[in-house]
Amino acid sequence: MNKLFSTIMSIIRSITGRYRTSGDVTTLESKKILISAIFAEQQGAYLNTLTMGIGNRMFSLLSDWWGIDERDEALETFDYLENKGYAYYFPTVCEAWRADTDEEREEIILSAMTTDEDAEKAYEQTNNLLIAIDKMKALKLIESEADVEKIGVTGWDAGRLAFMARLCFDAGYITEAEAWRYIDAAYKMAHRRFRSWDEFAKSYVLGRFIWADDESNEFIKQIADNLINKPHSPWKKVPWD
Repeated sequence: MNKLFSTIMSIIRSITGRYRTSGDVTTLESKKILISAIFAEQQGAYLNTLTMGIGNRMFSLLSDWWGIDERDEALETFDYLENKGYAYYFPTVCEAWRADTDEEREEIILSAMTTDEDAEKAYEQTNNLLIAIDKMKALKLIESEADVEKIGVTGWDAGRLAFMARLCFDAGYITEAEAWRYIDAAYKMAHRRFRSWDEFAKSYVLGRFIWADDESNEFIKQIADNLINKPHSPWKKVPWD
């Protein structure tokens, strides 16, 4: 299944309200895995099972998008997603975004970040947020700029952590027990911060906008909206609490 076909199938499922699930979606295990549902739906994967069902395409996703070709690289990625992620940069990014000039933004970022790599990431995220504000308002992801900090990016970190646990398990880079440890961590991360699938989804999508100024962001927003609203969505069958 290539990327274009997966995208087409995701669009079809979004329109018809059909979702790629297997077995009982209401089990606790499924509920935890459903933290990865937006990313999984984007990639045409199963939404509620540890195995993703996307064949060898998992290796190109890992290598091309995440730079993961072996176990040690996978573990480094998990350490980043679980213990740092976009949440680490977010307070600085918000402060820099509110600044009036590029010079002020530079001063804020350089004073907060301890490495050149982190400073570069903070610059990029700040720039993407500046670009995204009007788009997010138009899509009704936010009503005002104050919503940005209220929503946060924890959903983006948690959703990717759960998805990557599944992906790396399928690829054989981590064990099933390790995959569940990371999925459990993602589940707890999300439930500490949010009170509903809706809050979680908004945070995931906001993080996606800060990740990149990308044409597919609107499609990701539509995936999230459908998971929240479509009658046959697995999220409709599984209460947040």
